[in-house]
Amino acid sequence: MCDQCRMILVDKRFGAELVAKRVYKFDGLDELARFQAAHPEQRGTAYVTDGESGKLLAAGGATFLASPELRGPMGGNVIAFGQRQAAERFAAEHHLQGARYLAFPEALKESGGGADAGR
Repeated sequence: MCDQCRMILVDKRFGAELVAKRVYKFDGLDELARFQAAHPEQRGTAYVTDGESGKLLAAGGATFLASPELRGPMGGNVIAFGQRQAAERFAAEHHLQGARYLAFPEALKESGGGADAGR
């Protein structure tokens, strides 16, 4: 279950985790951002699932694809990839308009988190 919205995690392409005092799981980067905004004392290392493979990767090294045409759980519109080329390929294959490529701090802010969220 998502530690922010309490819904069952169903789409592994959008998942996120925060390893702090314990492991917090989220159904998307937007839920991680909301959790950290509501719980600023919970700091740790953030991980996201790769939109291509579904495997966890360190959020700080990921490329994030943002598009208003993406439909993630809970309405999120940001998906992570281990490589920018994979994000570009995904955007082209899905004919995403307005695609932007972001680093983790910008992606977190785009998803509703503060500038220092996810350190």
